[in-house]
Parts: sequence; structure tokens; C-alpha cells
Amino acid sequence: MSRRYPRAEIIRVVLTYALCAALWIFFSDRWLSWLIDEPNNIAFISTIKGWFFVIVTSLLLFRLMQHLMNREEIAENTEKNRFGAGLHWMLLMVAVLLFVFAYSQYRSWGHQQMPSSPIRSTAKQDSAWLGLAGLMSIFTVGAGFYLLRQRQRLAESQAIQEAQAERLRALGLLGAIADSSNDAIFAKDLEGRYTLFNPASERFTGKKAVDVLGLDDTVLFSPEQAKMLIANDRAVLEEGRTITYHEDLDVSNGKRTFLATKGPLFDNDNNVVGIFGISRDISELKQAERSLRDSEARFRALVEQSLAGIYIIQDNRFLYINPAFASILGYDSTRYIIETMTVGDLISPEYLEEVMVNIARLVGGSVSSISNYRFTALRRDGSPAYIEAHGSAFDYQGRPAVIGLFLDISARKAAEDALLESERRFYDIANVSADWIWEIDTDGRFTYSSDGVLEMLGYTSEEVLGKTFFDFMQPDEADKLHEWFADIRAHRKSFRNIESLCRKKDGHLRYILSHGTPIFDERGQLLGFRGVDQDITERKQAELAVRKSEAFKRAILDSVNAHIAVLDQQGIVVAVNQPWRRFAQENGLKSGGAFNSVDVGVNYLDVCQKSIGPSSEGAMTARDGIIAVLEERVPVFYLEYACHSPERQRWFMMTVTPLETDEHGVVIAHTDITARKTFEETLRRQTEELEERNRELERFNRATVGRELDMIALKQKINELSQQLGRSPPYPLAFLDNSQK
Repeated sequence: MSRRYPRAEIIRVVLTYALCAALWIFFSDRWLSWLIDEPNNIAFISTIKGWFFVIVTSLLLFRLMQHLMNREEIAENTEKNRFGAGLHWMLLMVAVLLFVFAYSQYRSWGHQQMPSSPIRSTAKQDSAWLGLAGLMSIFTVGAGFYLLRQRQRLAESQAIQEAQAERLRALGLLGAIADSSNDAIFAKDLEGRYTLFNPASERFTGKKAVDVLGLDDTVLFSPEQAKMLIANDRAVLEEGRTITYHEDLDVSNGKRTFLATKGPLFDNDNNVVGIFGISRDISELKQAERSLRDSEARFRALVEQSLAGIYIIQDNRFLYINPAFASILGYDSTRYIIETMTVGDLISPEYLEEVMVNIARLVGGSVSSISNYRFTALRRDGSPAYIEAHGSAFDYQGRPAVIGLFLDISARKAAEDALLESERRFYDIANVSADWIWEIDTDGRFTYSSDGVLEMLGYTSEEVLGKTFFDFMQPDEADKLHEWFADIRAHRKSFRNIESLCRKKDGHLRYILSHGTPIFDERGQLLGFRGVDQDITERKQAELAVRKSEAFKRAILDSVNAHIAVLDQQGIVVAVNQPWRRFAQENGLKSGGAFNSVDVGVNYLDVCQKSIGPSSEGAMTARDGIIAVLEERVPVFYLEYACHSPERQRWFMMTVTPLETDEHGVVIAHTDITARKTFEETLRRQTEELEERNRELERFNRATVGRELDMIALKQKINELSQQLGRSPPYPLAFLDNSQK
């Protein structure tokens, strides 16, 4: 049955019933007259049948109508009530017309030419009156039913009015809520135009409601955001249900995130006429959620990447362990331990009871946390793992549990054992060592002393405890070192090779060499110093002897006028004499700077190689010569070279001789040969002058002898001519004959 038109359905049922009842009355009597001939019986039976049928079916019809009315909805408006009432009267008039038509047919049957007995005629008349009485009963019931229905409609109308008043009050309350709400509340029609825009919406968008109503989202937001909002609204209309969205929008106070709940709006006929929406600014919540997610991600990353094992225990089982926990015990998977093992499966038997008691104390609440308790766990291969555990009680899913750290201290324990062994070894070595090992506090008083002090100063280790270094020194030595000790204590620094002169118990003086380092506690506070002392008396005496010998050798070297430098096998200058230094200073090389390029510690071969200018060729020759002597390719190397100054010309001779020591170095001596070179130069010039003069004499002699020979030849011819003329030769040339002989 239709729920939108319940009254039409009821009337249709009633009229169908009335029509069937009328037809039954008319035709059932005809059938009864054919079956029964006794008039009394027919009349009586017809009367009983008719009234019984009318009463029973009328009651049944009334009950059926009442049941149907209880199931149907109350009328929604008075127009529909009028339509139902009019239809009801129209159908009643149709029923009366049908009754008149049926009665006229009956009358026509009564005038037909067919045999009938008086009994049948009487029965037909009675049946007609009974039918008319039945219809009147039905009409009476229908009229009562109509009056009852009208009363119900009046009650329904009053209920509708009250509902509308309540609805108006609710709308007023809803409007007040919308105006006072901090959430944006709005409504749109099917075209997406705003029909409601509360003050919170105005604050978010920065626009007044009068400027927005009748317009869509394109006037409030950017094209991309408006397109997104329109798509969300369309999805709500298409699906016909309330949907929640997260919408990122640019509003008056910047980019914000809104939780928007949107749903369809229906009219009284249940038709969709638009959508409503409630948008809440959840930017801070989203930021908090992002921060929480980031924090959780960082925490999870920290936990997952932690080198320490992290666990959660409940009911003697592991609810969570991180990868480091499984790795410590040699397992590849955390799931295997969580799903198949209990806490007791991982604890060695000798520590099982202690561990379970600690867990029970935490779960039972007798303690809130337990730290630094150690036990031995079992690795997957059965080997022991030394563990340091930290646990705290907390509620997990509403039940007590234990969370904590699981540290593998096997290496630390091995280190501690090694440290104990090392300490034992240290004390053993300290007590048998010839050196004096000690510890002092910040006042310099001995708090520990090895037995080496007995050999060094003649005191037992017990005798020096509580005393200071200064108690064993000479007064002037102690005064000098007091200031030094105050400085290292203030700066908390180590010291090495500190020499002091101490007096033994028997009165002899000993040279002591001290080394020390500061001692700090866990907070970084200075506790004192520990160190070792060595007796260097014999070494100091040897050094004094060497220094005396060195002084003697230095005096000899410094007395030589040659500039002498000693080179080791790599060509590094290890010693120079005073003339070498004096020559460097006289030639403009002051202490520091350029002077360091020719002093002790410089590689002389590199100096020669880096030489530039006119003397570079000679420097390379000197370098090659030094290397030749170092490599023992030549026994001695000599090199004469010019080293002129702006004031005068100078010449030197470099002599490189091997150093007959274990170091296999060389000795370089630069000797000033300027005087010799000057004499040689003078002698060379004089020789050149004599040679020139000799050549000139020779030229003169040759010229003079030539002229004399020519004269002699002329004289000889004159003498020959004189002899031919019979005269005596005028020129005596007898010496030529003797010389020829």
C-alpha cells in the first residue's frame, strides 16, 4: 500500500467491500430461492444470513480500517485532507448509484415473464429491503468512520501546527547557534550559490554575508580552490549523503586547513534543494598532528635504529622488541622472539629467579623503576651475553607492563676484567719497577707511592705518604718549583721532563726527572696528578762530562778562522762554529729569518739546490761535491769560488772531508783565500806585463838585427868592390869569418 496516499487506499478497500456485499445480497437470494421451496424456511434463513453477514462483515471492515490507519502516516497538509474527503464522498455516491442500478435490475427481473411462486416473490422483496438495510448500515459505519477520520485529521493538524512552531523555535535556536559558533556554517542551493553565511564564515573569508549570498565559491577563493570546493559539493549531491573533507584554503589570516562536513538539504517532500556545511579550522590541530607524527617518526626511528635493545614485557612475554634487542641475542627477526619465546627462555638459569623477581616487583607496583641490574642472557647459539637492564613500570592497553633498555655489556665486562687485570699488572709492575710511580692530591701530597722510591730516595712508600715533592728538594729548588706547580694545577695540564734536585735519606743529592698527568672525577673536577719519576743522576753526570767535552771541542772549532759546518748523512747542518755564524751576520743575515737558512737544522744540500743568481752554478757544483763525499765516491772535494761583497772582492775555498763517526757525515770548511788570490792575480798581471815587454824586446831585437845584417851585407859588397878595384877593404869584417868558423 502506498504510504503517500493512505486514505485513497482505505476508501478503495471500503467501496470494493460494499460492492461485493451488495452483489452477494442480490444474487445469493436468487440462488437460495432455487435451492429451497419452503417459504418460511427461505425467509427465515435469508433474514439470518443477511443480518449475520452485515454485522460480521461490518465489524471486520471496521477493524481492518482501524488497523490500516494505525500503520499509515499522518496527513502532511490540509490540501491533501480535502482531496481525500472529496474522493471519499465521490466514491460513496458511486456506490449509491450502483445500488440504485442493482435495485432497478431487480425490479425488471420481477416483471419478467417467468414462473415464480409467491414465496420467491416475497423472498425477493425481503432481500431487497435487507440489502437496503445493509447498505444503510454500511453508510452509517462509513459516516462514523468519516467523523472519526475528521477528528484524527484535526488532531493531526494541531500536531502539525505544534511541530511547525517547534520547528520555528528550533530554526531560531539554530540561527542563534550559527551566529555564535566559531565554526563556519553555510548553505548553498543546487547551483552552488550561498543561501546561508554565518559570522564565523565572514571572519574567515573577510567578506560580509550580504556580499556573498547569491554568489558561489569563485568570488571567495582562487580558481583552483573554488574548483575543488565545487567538486566536493557535487559529490555530496550525487551520493546524497553527508561527507567530511579536509580542505586547504587561503583565507584572511593565511593558508588554513578546515575540516568540512557537508550534507544534502531536503524540503518537506524529501526533495534535495541544496547542501549545508560546517567548516572547522583545524590548522593548529593538523600542525599538532604533523608534529606528533614527526615526533613519533623520530621516536620510532630512534628506537628502531638504537644500538640499545628496547623491550615491552607483559604476562612474561615480549609485546615489543626493537631490532637491536634481537641482534644482541643473535636473532635475525624480532617476530620470532615475540611470537614463540617467553622471558625465561632468554635468561640463563642462574639469573632467572632474580630477573623474574625484578619484573614482578615492577608489575606489582612495589617499585616504579629498576636500573643497572646485570645478568647473563642466552644467545641463539647458546653462548652467554652479559646484559645490563633498565626497566620501568607503565600501563599498556590498560594493564601493567614493563618497558626498558637492554644493553649488551659483554665488551664492557671484558674491558672491566681487562682493567682489573691491568690494574693488578700495574701494581705488580709499579712495585718491581726501578722508577718511582706516584699519585698526589691538589696540594701536592702523596696519596700513593710505589716501592721504587726506596731505591731512588731511600724512603719506604709508607714514609712518603702525606708528604710533598718539595719536602725532598733543596730549599732553592723547592721555591722555584712551587710557582711551577701552582701554574699546572691552575691550568690542569700534564707535564713532562721536569728536572729537580732531591736529597736522599742518606744526604746524597740525586737528579730526578718527573712526568705527570692530571686526575679528574666523573664531573671533571681535578683530584690531583699521577706520574712517574726517574733517577737521572748518572745521565746528568754523563751530560755534564759531554758538555765539558763539547765545550772543549767548541773552543777549538771557534778558534779556527775557517767557516766550519758539520753535516749529517742527509745533508742537515748539525753544528757550526762561531766564524760561520759571524760571517753570516757580517753579510746581513740577522738572527731569525734569513739567518735560519744557514744555521743548525737546515738541509745544506737544499740550500745549494735553491741557490739563484750568478753563484747558482757554483752552488750546484758544491752540492754535487758534497754528495760525492757522502757517498764515498771521492775522498775529499775542493772548490774555489768567488764571493764578492759590494765593498771588496773575496775568494773562498770550500773543502769537504768525511766525518769519521758512526753518523758518516761530512765537515765543510770555507777558507778565505782572498790574499792568495790577490797575490796570484798580481803575479799574473806582472807576468803578463813581462811577457808583453819581452815580446816588444823581441820585436825590437828582430828589427835591429835585421838592419845590422843588411849593413854588413852592404859592407861586404863594398869590400868586395874595393878589392876588385885593388883597394884595401874599408870595413873590417874579419869577425864574420871567425864567427863562421
